[in-house]
This record gives sequence, C-alpha cells and structure tokens, in this order.
Amino acid sequence: MPRSRDSDLHGFVVVDKAAGWSSHDAVARVRKLIGVRRVGHAGTLDPFATGVLVLGVGKATRLLQYIQGSTKVYQATIRLGEETDTLDPEGVIVSRKDVSAWPSADQVTRVIERFIGTIQQVPPAHSAIHIEGKRAYDLARAGQEFDLPTRTVTIDGITIRGYDPPRLDLEIVCHTGTYIRSLARDIGRELQTYGYCTALRRIAIGDFTIENAVDVTRMNGQEIRERWEEFFLPPDRAVQMYPRAEITGKQTVAWYHGQSLPDVPGTPDGDDHSLVRVYSADGAFAGLGTFEEKHGLRPVLVFSTG
Repeated sequence: MPRSRDSDLHGFVVVDKAAGWSSHDAVARVRKLIGVRRVGHAGTLDPFATGVLVLGVGKATRLLQYIQGSTKVYQATIRLGEETDTLDPEGVIVSRKDVSAWPSADQVTRVIERFIGTIQQVPPAHSAIHIEGKRAYDLARAGQEFDLPTRTVTIDGITIRGYDPPRLDLEIVCHTGTYIRSLARDIGRELQTYGYCTALRRIAIGDFTIENAVDVTRMNGQEIRERWEEFFLPPDRAVQMYPRAEITGKQTVAWYHGQSLPDVPGTPDGDDHSLVRVYSADGAFAGLGTFEEKHGLRPVLVFSTG
C-alpha cells in the first residue's frame, strides 16, 4: 500500500497469528504489507500459540491500551502425565509420571472447577516477567535459580471441549495476566500427575474475534489493498464498552483544543468521572472523555485523523 496513504490509515487489523511467529513478526509483516510504520499490538502471544492478535495502525495505536485489559478466550490442549521446562511443546520434558489409571471425567471436572474465579498463580519460569531488571526467560535459559512471585488472576470460566487421556482440550475465558501454560501445569498437578500446554489458540480479545481475523502469511500487498475495507476495523471499535456522547459543531473546536465542555447532552447523573466515547457533530469519533460535576466533559484522549 502506498506510503502516501499513511495519514488515512487509522484503525485495527485482527491477525490470525501463525505458529512459530512472534508477535513482533506479525507487526513487521503488516508494516510491510500496508507501508505504515506506526503499527503496534495488544496482548502478546507466545510463538507456539496461534490466533487473535489485534494490531493497531496509525493513530489507533493510542487506543491499544483499552484492548489489552479486555477478557480473553483461549482454546488449549493439555498433555497430562508430563511437564516441560517451558510448559509448552518448545521445551524439554523435565517431569514424567506413568499413570496406570487416568483420572475419570468427573475427577477432571471437579479439579477444573477449583480454578474458576479469582485464584493465585505462579507464572512460568520461561516468561517475560522482570526479575531484578532481567527477563525471567533469560535467567531460566542461563540455568539460574529464582523464585517468581505468586500473582492474583481471574478466570471466568473453563469448559471441557474433549477428554481422551492423556489429551485434555479446554476453552478458557480469563482476564489479563493469566498464563494458560501455568494453568496447564497446575491442573496436571492437582490431578496427581503433570501437565503442559501442547497447543494454544486465542479466539477472542473483547469484541475482537477469530471471525474478524486474516492470515497475513498468505497475503500480498495487492490482495490486502483489494480487501482493505473487508477486514480493517475503525478506531472506536476498541472502546465500544463505553457509552456514547455527542458534541455540537461549536463544542468540537473547543474539544480539539483540549478544553472541557459544560452542558453536553447525555451527561450521566451522579456518575462523576465516567468514561465515554465522544463523537463530533458529523459523527466522527473524536476520542474519550470523562464527565465531571464541576467542569462537564473533560478530554482524556483527543482523537483526530486530520
């Protein structure tokens, strides 16, 4: 796509990330295809994982922060009876337990129920968490011993999609910060054996789903130009969870100068500091603001593609 259109490209592309690709690889690919340098992503995926990776293009990168905290949905395959050092198929097996009789389906269901809700979880040693200024995975690869602090995570639901031991297929709905690899390890141990994640596919981040996704590994510049309107999502797609407020033509000028606006229709009664998405008189997305009792609608993020 010609660089002359750089200023016109502001929105989101949902990529179906391929196995073996890093999140950075996907960003680099889209940069090359559309000829825009300003591309970022929300919610990193491990190289072995596939599925939804939301990329922000142009000024929409400023809105990625509102996607990163959204609920995520994963489909995971767990191999029971073994555990790798990375808790995924890229590692080496470090623990194995011969199982004469695999847990029953009822036992698996009861164990899984313990992981639904707000739980404590220890991240994988091979993760990007910082330990005294260094990445945990760098310390792990160097053979250094260290402890990772337990963190609180929230899992809204786990559904068993299939159980044919040693294979266990799950669908997990969780909040940001949850490690599915750690979940696989912990479920295995609760079943008095071991477990690691052999396959992981993210099928949704908030309103961005696998149905929106494109496989950029199979696309070229011409095809992406021809199908641009088909898969390019508008900037305000990231903030649909917030109520809408509309401002008048005169207010729009003040808004783009970062000024607070009194008497904006739709001000929620008694809901001080409520975040809303703001639209100008012509229907264009103008950013995000909060309602304050004393000042009216105050800009939090002014969005302009001009």
